[in-house]
Amino acid sequence: MPINLQYILSFIVLCFSAHYIGKLFSAFRLPYITGYLFAGALVGSSGLGLLPHEANASLLFINQAALGLIAFIAGSELYLRELRKQVKTIVLISAGIISVMLLVGSPLIFFLSHYIPFTQGFDAPSKWAVALLGATILLALSPPSTIAVIKEVRAKGPFTRTALSVTVVIDVAIVFCFALSVNFVEPLLDASKSIDLRFILLIILDLALALGVGYLTGFALKQVLLFRIPNASKMALILFLGYAIFWMSKTIKGYTIVQGPFPIHIEPLLTAMIAGIYVTNFTVHRDLFEELLHDLSVPVYVAFFTLTGLVLEASLLWAMLPFAALLFVTRALSIYIGSNLGGRLAHAPKQFSTMSWMAFITQAGIALGLSAEAAMHFPKLGIAFQTLIVSVILLNEIFGPLFLKNVLRMVGEANEPMDVKESPSQRRAVILGIDGQSITLARQLVQSGWQVFMCDADSVRVQLVSGKSIQAGIEVQHMSFLSKQAIERLLAKTPDAFVIMLETDRENLRACKWVREESDIRLIVRLHSASVAEQFHALNVFVLDQTSAMVNLIQQAVVAPQSTALLMHEDTQRQIRQIKVTNSSVDDTLVRDLRLPADVLLLDVIRDEAVMVPNGFTRIRVGDELTVIGHPEDLDVVTMRLGY
Repeated sequence: MPINLQYILSFIVLCFSAHYIGKLFSAFRLPYITGYLFAGALVGSSGLGLLPHEANASLLFINQAALGLIAFIAGSELYLRELRKQVKTIVLISAGIISVMLLVGSPLIFFLSHYIPFTQGFDAPSKWAVALLGATILLALSPPSTIAVIKEVRAKGPFTRTALSVTVVIDVAIVFCFALSVNFVEPLLDASKSIDLRFILLIILDLALALGVGYLTGFALKQVLLFRIPNASKMALILFLGYAIFWMSKTIKGYTIVQGPFPIHIEPLLTAMIAGIYVTNFTVHRDLFEELLHDLSVPVYVAFFTLTGLVLEASLLWAMLPFAALLFVTRALSIYIGSNLGGRLAHAPKQFSTMSWMAFITQAGIALGLSAEAAMHFPKLGIAFQTLIVSVILLNEIFGPLFLKNVLRMVGEANEPMDVKESPSQRRAVILGIDGQSITLARQLVQSGWQVFMCDADSVRVQLVSGKSIQAGIEVQHMSFLSKQAIERLLAKTPDAFVIMLETDRENLRACKWVREESDIRLIVRLHSASVAEQFHALNVFVLDQTSAMVNLIQQAVVAPQSTALLMHEDTQRQIRQIKVTNSSVDDTLVRDLRLPADVLLLDVIRDEAVMVPNGFTRIRVGDELTVIGHPEDLDVVTMRLGY
C-alpha cells in the first residue's frame, strides 16, 4: 500500500480545519458531519484539488482504522442487561422495520435504478444488487445522534427508552444484514458466480469465522485494557486493532482467492462489532472501554467524515440529490410501516406504534461506514454508489433530529430547560421566607434542575423579588399571613422538600408543626439560635443552626477541603446530587450493571429511610434515593437514565 508522508501531513492539517468548519455549520443548526464532508469535498480533487485523487491510496489506512473504531462503538452500544425487560417490543419493532425496508424498499430502489445515472447501464441482476445493498445500508440508524437529541431536550420516559433501545438493536442487526448482503450481492454483480448449496455453506463459514475472529479481537481488546500503560497508548492500540481487522480480512481474501480451494471473506465491520459486544457485555472493563471510545470518537469522526468528503465527486453529489430525496421518502415510509406493524404485534401503546417512526430517521456513522465498505468491496459500484448513499444520509442527518425532537415533545417526554412549566419528573421545593440567602438558595436549586416556589407574608419583599428579573423555574407568591391554611396550599404543590427560613425561631417552629400535621415531607429549617434545636428535632426536622453550620464547615475544610469546595460551589467541575429512581427498567439491577459514566461515583443508597453504602452487587430498586458525585453533564445523563 503506497504511503506518501506529504499527503498524510496535509490531511492532518485539513482535519484541524474541518473540525472548526464543523463548529461553524453547527452554529447554523446543521450537523457537524456536514461541515466535515464539506471541508473534504472542498479540498479534494472535485473541489480545489489541493489533495489529488492519488492521495486516497495513502490515506486508506486512516479510513480502515476509523471504520474499525466505528464498529467497536456500535458493538459497545448493545448492552444486553438494559434490553432484557423490553425484549419482545424491541425485537418485533426492529424486525418489522428491517423486513418492510428489505421487502418494500428494495423494489422501490430497483425501480429508481432505471433513472439513477450510474445504474442506467446496469443489467437487472446488478440493479437488484444496488437495491439490496442500498436498502440494507439505509436501514442503519445513529444511536450517538439519538442520544445527543435526548440529552438536548432532557427527554425521559418509556417512549424514549424504547426508541433508543430499538435504535441500538437495529444498528447492530444491520451490520449482520450487511455481511449477508455482501455475499448475495457478489453473484449478482459477477455472472461467473452462482447461488447454490456451496455458496450458502461459504456464507455460513464466513459468518462463523467473523464471530470467532470477533471474539478473539474482543479478547485482545480486553488485554489492552488490562495493560498498565497510559490511556493514550491504549487508544492507539485500539485504533491499531481496528485497522488490523481490515488488513487481516483483505489479506485472507486475497490469499484464498489465489491459493485456497475457495475465497474466504471475513466481514471486518461485523468482526469489530462482535469484539465491541464482547468487551461491553462479558468483561469488567466496560466503563474504561466506553471512556476510551468516547475520547477517540471526536478526532476519528472528524478524520473519517473529512476523508469521505475528500473522495466524493461534488458534481455527482448534486446530480444525486433528487434521487436522494426520493430515497429519503422511501426510507421514511418503510420505517413508518415497519414500526407500526411491529408495534401492533408487540401490543405496544398505540401512540408508540403510530409515532415512533419519527425517532428512527437519523443516520450518521455506521451508515457512512457501510457505504465506504461497500465502495471498497465492489469497485463496479464505487464512488457513485457511495455518493448516492451519502446524499441520503445527509438528508436524514439534517431532518432526523428535527423529527426526533418533535415526537419527544408530542409524547410529552421532553423536559427542555426553556420550558418553565412543571414536569411530573421535576423535583419541587417550597421555600418559606424571602431574603438574600433564600433567593440564592432558590437560584442554585434551579441550576440543579428543581422547580422552586418562594413564599412570604411580607408583601414588600415579595414585590421586591417579583420586580427583579427572577430566573425561569422560580415562582414567587404572597400569602396574607402565616397560617395553617397557607401551609396546606403550599403542600398542595406536592414539593419534594420544604425549606423554612423565617425571621424568628418562633415562626419557624409554628410553621414546622403545621407542616408535620399534614405531611412527612423532607423538612429543613434555618435556626437563629441553637438552644431551641431539640424542639425541631422532635418533629423530625433537619436543623441548620448558622453558628454550628459555619464551625462544622470550617472543620470540614480542614480535614477534607475538596468536599467543602463542592458544598461551597467552588468546584465547578463536580457536583453532588441526589437522584430518585423511577425508571422501572433498572429495578433490581446491580450497581455494576448501571453503566454509570466513568466520572460518576455512587456514594450511598437510601431505601425506606435506611442508608446503605453500595458495592457492585447492591441491587437498585424503584424508589431508592441515590447520592452521586460527578461532572454536571454526566450527572444529567445519570438522572435521565434512572429517574429524577
